[in-house]
Amino acid sequence: MMPHRFYCSVLALLLSFSITAPQVVTAQDAQQQFEQFIKAGEFAPARDVANKQQDPQLRNQMLQQLAGAQARSGNKRASFHSLSGLSGGSGFQSGSTASLPGLGDGIRGGQGGAAMADFQSLIDLITTTIAPDSWEDNGGSGVIKEFRSGVHVDTNGLLSRVDFSNAQGLAQFRQQHMVGTFSADGQDIRKDTAIRKVSLNRL
Repeated sequence: MMPHRFYCSVLALLLSFSITAPQVVTAQDAQQQFEQFIKAGEFAPARDVANKQQDPQLRNQMLQQLAGAQARSGNKRASFHSLSGLSGGSGFQSGSTASLPGLGDGIRGGQGGAAMADFQSLIDLITTTIAPDSWEDNGGSGVIKEFRSGVHVDTNGLLSRVDFSNAQGLAQFRQQHMVGTFSADGQDIRKDTAIRKVSLNRL
């Protein structure tokens, strides 16, 4: 009876190892596969690998690493999208953008000015909060672009000064234009007259 129980316990122990061991190997393989995707610049497959991880800490670590790689490649919008997927209060609240090039080292407040609208920040906010996977940078078909409006001023000048030195020339031009508009007795031929002309030929 004892050998049977012993063999059963050994078999159960071996089964537990056979069940848990592949999970550890799978996590290691996923990490290696993720790093290979990052090195190759394949960010979309790397994000898929990160999103499939059940461990929140490992998933957040992968997403932060992905966001850093995307920021270094110049794709800030996709980097913000990756940071928006962080869970457990991570992300923007914990200052994850501070270590990312081009994201956390921007000009801070108190600089004055702000004469131009910052369209990029608004675009990043929209694409990371509203259906993130539907935008073009993340493999979707959605496109968002800035629309510049408002008052545009021509720096060459909009006002023209009147040249009063040419006033005499304008008066001569008006006088020449009026020649032929008056009859010999000084009547303005442009005014309507009460005289009617009757054509005998048409009668």
